[in-house]
Amino acid sequence: MLGYIILVHNMIKGTYVFYQDNKEIFRSPNIITRFGKRFIANHIAGNIQYAGKDMCFGIDSTAATDLDTRLGFEFYRVPVSLGSTEIQTATITTVSGNGSVLTYTASNTFSAGQTIKISGMTPSGYNSSAAVITSATSSSFTVAGTTTAAYVSGGTAFLYSVVYKATIPQDVAGQIKEIGIYPSTRSSINNYEDKFLSSFSDSLDWSTSSLSNPSYSVTGAQVGENVLLFTSLGSAAQQYFNYNPIDLSGYSVNDSIRLAYNKLDANLQNIILRFYSSDSDYYSITITPEGGTGYKITSSILLSTVFSGIVGTPDKSNIIKTAITVTPTSGNTTSVGMDGLRINDEDTFDPVFGLISRSVLSSPLIKASGRSVDVEYRLDLGFA
Repeated sequence: MLGYIILVHNMIKGTYVFYQDNKEIFRSPNIITRFGKRFIANHIAGNIQYAGKDMCFGIDSTAATDLDTRLGFEFYRVPVSLGSTEIQTATITTVSGNGSVLTYTASNTFSAGQTIKISGMTPSGYNSSAAVITSATSSSFTVAGTTTAAYVSGGTAFLYSVVYKATIPQDVAGQIKEIGIYPSTRSSINNYEDKFLSSFSDSLDWSTSSLSNPSYSVTGAQVGENVLLFTSLGSAAQQYFNYNPIDLSGYSVNDSIRLAYNKLDANLQNIILRFYSSDSDYYSITITPEGGTGYKITSSILLSTVFSGIVGTPDKSNIIKTAITVTPTSGNTTSVGMDGLRINDEDTFDPVFGLISRSVLSSPLIKASGRSVDVEYRLDLGFA
């Protein structure tokens, strides 16, 4: 069994494929995380109790690694169904070798990095129980090999895949820059997990002290279809409040917060984030924006930094309002498009829950409302 699991670790490859109106519009290879390799091996061995999975979509374009524990900035997740176990075949019509590379001619849908089985060929040196594709087009593919004998006859290539399927509903909108899969069930209930504190989708959720609501803008929106414009009070700072209660008591100093926003001008001095348990008791953190204009996502801000910015005696379990203040540079006016505020559970260990795979798209996929998008996760398995 140990050798079997090691083989699975070395030969698994996944690809996310997006469809609209039953036509493929995008595909992206993935990174299997270290947790994912253990999860898949244990799942195949029958050691995983929970079979359900969720497909998740985010807006962070930071490169994927096998150390990833979550999407960079998730905005939507949907349950996954196990579609089928599929065997893709390609009939080989000829092959040639130059001493290091074997080029097979065959109509196929393979891609580089997939592990396939090749059988039925004469000479037999062109057969392989686990050939890794080094390049592929719709009419041919290559693998490493030293055979140079003339092709005689026969040949079929096989690719074994498990296909997971999900649908992004019509009413969901956003820029998809990353995608991943998680188990849908944890081994224990946790009320202090990753979640949105605000998606800034409704202007009525935020207001100034004079009860003025921010306006909408579609410029720079990536979470949903709009941002909320938080504008300074002339050349003075302006504070906006959200009165949804939050319990932060279960989050540790090692957990984190991230803010996604569109910097519309060069006049933004800072953004101040505060969590109030009363008007005079709160936690405060000042965010210095990156230079230049455009879409920004803060790096992870540890709650140790947030909790150290104490004014009065705030109560983590009874946060009654969240405030965001935009401060312009001296003598100027500024406006910021607020798009998403998330809190992330960084340090809760769950042996059966974690990010299984993550893929960063080569270019963003714009998901507009009004049309659904189907997504397949094709997990290719090769066995020697």
